[in-house]
Formats: sequence, structure tokens, C-alpha cells
Amino acid sequence: MHKSLKSAGCKIITIGPAKPVFTHLYLSILNQLSINFFGKRIDYRHSKIYAKAYGRIFTKRLSGCEFDIVLAVGGSEFAAYLDTTKPIVLVVDRTIAGAIEYHNILKNLWPWSQNQSIETDKLAMTRSDLNIYASDWARDAARTLYNIAEKKAITIPFGANLDKIPPSTKIYERLKQTEVLKLLFIGRDWETKGGAKAIDCYNAIVASGISVELHVVGCEIPEEIRKLSIIGHGFLNKNISSELKILTELYLQSHFFILPTKFEAYGLVFVESAAFGLPSIGPNTGGVPTAMANGQSGILMNENCSGVDYAQELLKLWTNKKLYEEQVIKTRNAFETGFTWEVWTKHFLLKISQLQRPNSER
Repeated sequence: MHKSLKSAGCKIITIGPAKPVFTHLYLSILNQLSINFFGKRIDYRHSKIYAKAYGRIFTKRLSGCEFDIVLAVGGSEFAAYLDTTKPIVLVVDRTIAGAIEYHNILKNLWPWSQNQSIETDKLAMTRSDLNIYASDWARDAARTLYNIAEKKAITIPFGANLDKIPPSTKIYERLKQTEVLKLLFIGRDWETKGGAKAIDCYNAIVASGISVELHVVGCEIPEEIRKLSIIGHGFLNKNISSELKILTELYLQSHFFILPTKFEAYGLVFVESAAFGLPSIGPNTGGVPTAMANGQSGILMNENCSGVDYAQELLKLWTNKKLYEEQVIKTRNAFETGFTWEVWTKHFLLKISQLQRPNSER
């Protein structure tokens, strides 16, 4: 996002990262004690005390700066108590109220903590002049649960976090199908990202008589299911050239990206797969439908579908060369038309050009 805005000619004054050190230490210890003794979590990052601490830090850092808007990215706690007369644009991938009991980190909270988190989140979005969400799921929750005005709550899907996007000619080499169907799974947590369902899909494909490999990136494969054709690559850091090269080759050589995730605020990995013309298969949950262009860049499954269901849908495409080729081309086109950071920046600049705020408003 930063690189794209800069390339578009924006002058960016970066006043982060920042952290209210003592407040963070105190609240993180309190949270750990609460978990250990009571089995209840505290979402301290969105507590009033934490958000107010951020408000003081960033208000002070803004003083003396010359700027047109404040762009707060990735957290409502940054903007809830920010004191400025300039327009504020908040960019997030979820609402707290819409993610309570959905995401693990927002489960089993103390009621007072839950209420504070929602209050902080709503306050930030109410005070912001424009709220940009990565997905329709997050945008719709803001409009419905926080009563954020339609003109202040819009969706602009995030782009792929890749410095180099391969040309279409390189991507379409995938159309030279091999005898082995290669599936790619990327996720840090095997259980929450649906690893077990991915294995069920793999086993169903094996049972159908199709040669298949499953490549796993980002997490360790459970010992009990390690097989010759299930290949673990561990965590691959895109900032390390040798590891980025491995990841790039996996994207290029795989035939489908599979992620039966249990919850997902957005799903950048679906977008990155589309950048490589790699069709995805994933569940209709959270922000996934937006990240998959509502099925344009792959197969959108119902949340309750089994691994066998996943296998059946994959094989419908894989065993029909023409259909598979069409899907690869459609996947890449979906990325180019709606999921690059250049597209994001174009929509962003159009929207902020329409912002007006009298100095007396704050």
C-alpha cells in the first residue's frame, strides 16, 4: 500500500510504528494472568486505556507536520482518540463486532472487555471521514452493527503483497498439464486453516486414482499424516530471496491453491494465488468471497462442505482440460482487473479527493 501510494505521487509522512510500551506490558501481563487463572481473555489492544495511549502518541507526532489526510491502517485503536482537524481515513479488514466469537483472538472475552473493544472500534469508524474495508463482509458489518453511513463505508480489496508479478506468458505454462495434480496449502496454523479438511481432499483424490501431491507452506505437518506425496516446506519468508524463489516456484508449478480455513478476515493468500493464475478453492466465510472475487478466481465452497466435496469440485476442473484452462485465464484476469495495489490506489485517490471537512468539526 505504501509503495503503491508513493509510486502514484503521494507524499507520505510515516509516524509509525509506535507502541505504548508500559501500557502494553501492563495489559499483556493482566491478560495472561486472566487466561491462566480464570480462562478468560482480555482484548487489551482495543481497550480504552490502550487506544487513548495511541491517541496521545499519534496526536503528538502529528503536531508540526503538514499533511492533507491521516491514513490509519490496520487498527481502529490508532484512530479512535486521535485529535486532528484533518480528515481521517481508516483502513481495516474487519470490525470487532462482526468478528466476536469468529476469530480465535476474539473468543472467550470478559464481557466488559468485549464491550470496550466494540466501543473503541465503533468510535474510530464513526469519527473517521472514510472507512475502507478489504471485504464486503467487513463493510456490511460496519453498516449494520455500527450504523456507519453507506458513503463512509466502502470496499476496496487489498492487492497482493508481492514485489514482482510474473507475466501472463509465464503463468500460462501451467496449462501444460502434467500427470501429477499439485495442490498448494499455505497457512501458519494447521488446525484453524483447515489442514485436516485439506488432507481429506487429498485422500479422496488419491482414492479416485489421480496422482496428486500436496505442498504445505507456513506450518508443520502433523507427524501422523506425513506421507511421501505430502511435502512440507516450512515457513517461507518473502523477504529472503532464496525462500521467495521457492515460494514463487510453488505458486507457478501448482495447479490449485487449497485453503479450507475456518475463519478469515480477508485472505491475501487467495489474491496472491490469483496473481499467479493459480485457481483457489476455499470456503464462503469472512472476507474470502471478496478475496476470491466471488468465485471468479476459483471455487467458493459452502462452509460445511467436506474434504470429499472439495476433491469432487477440483476434479471436475482438472479432468476437463478446457474448463481448467478457462479457469486459469479467468483467475489471472480477475487479479489484474481488481486486485492489484495500483487498482486499490486508483480507487483510494478518487475517494479521498471527494473528502471535505470544515476545520471546526474537531
